[in-house]
Amino acid sequence: MTLGKWIHRAFVLATSLVPLAGVLWFGWSASTLLAVFWGETLLTGTANVVRIGLHRRLTRARGHFRRQLDDSSKKKSKSETTFLGEYATILYVFTLAHGFFLGIFLMILNQNWRGEGPSPWQIDVGSFRSGILAVAGITVLELLYDLLSLGQQPFSWLKARVQVTLGRVVILHLVVIFGAFLMMRFETPMSFLGILVGLKALMDLGTSAGPVETPAKAPRWLVALAKKQGLDMEREWTNILAEQKRQAEEDEKPLPSD
Repeated sequence: MTLGKWIHRAFVLATSLVPLAGVLWFGWSASTLLAVFWGETLLTGTANVVRIGLHRRLTRARGHFRRQLDDSSKKKSKSETTFLGEYATILYVFTLAHGFFLGIFLMILNQNWRGEGPSPWQIDVGSFRSGILAVAGITVLELLYDLLSLGQQPFSWLKARVQVTLGRVVILHLVVIFGAFLMMRFETPMSFLGILVGLKALMDLGTSAGPVETPAKAPRWLVALAKKQGLDMEREWTNILAEQKRQAEEDEKPLPSD
């Protein structure tokens, strides 16, 4: 693993330590933790928007001016879009919609709390502010580190970087949703906070290794299954790899200056 990947893993680990410290040493409530998790998705996604926008301006790589995340819509829709527009739309629509429903969900849980002591579903504004500022600081530092060499990075690096972060965003949303339901189901939310933080940290570190590359050869089970259907999966696999290589090479070519 290269030094750059180790540095990015260190940033991921630092971000994961923020909620862990909040739970263990600062007594964050369940809602405060989930709210900071949600805020993290918004901050990391926004940092990616900045990365994409600056990389497009610095390199004018062709890959910026076509769809990259949704191949099916690319084939079906005649309307053109940019990588930046596509990513920002997915990020903000998904995240803001999730934040809206999460807020309603936590508000209902807080109003219906009948246990002893203060409600664990009450967001502590001070703790939330501290947590978000800590995550924002780490996110900005990671962004500044990337900016040192952003103009020299190929489009393939940026695409892989964004895809990994988008995967972490999806995981984080799932953690928030299922974690909230588990804590509601067992009515002992505080006992699940450490487990929730630990699972999220492990998943974050797992996805930080980078996207899984398409293997050079089709899996044997897939070849055998396709053969029963009269299909030559090995040839089709070769065609897929060739198309991916051709498209990747095309993405790297700079557009002529206006």
